[in-house]
Amino acid sequence: ELREEDELEWDSEEYTDVEAILIAEFLKHSTKLTRLDLARNQISDEGAIALATALCANSSIEYLNLESNNLSGTAGSAFCKAVEDNSSLQ
Repeated sequence: ELREEDELEWDSEEYTDVEAILIAEFLKHSTKLTRLDLARNQISDEGAIALATALCANSSIEYLNLESNNLSGTAGSAFCKAVEDNSSLQ
C-alpha cells in the first residue's frame, strides 16, 4: 500500500514495469513525496516512460533515482521532456 511520505527508498526491490506503472499512477496524485529511489530494479522503458509522464503532473518530486535499470534513449527523451515541464526537479 502506498502512503503519503516525503521519501520512498525502493532500491534493489526487483520492481518491474508493472510496479513502476503503479508508482507512476500514485505520483500523479501525490503532493508530499519529494524523493523516490528506484535504483537497481528491473524497470525498462515502459515503466520509465510512465514515471516520466507522471512527473509532468507532479510538482512535489525533486529527486528520482533510476540508476542501474534497463533504460534506453527512448526513456531518456521522456525524462528530458519531464524536466522541461517540471521545474521542481533538481
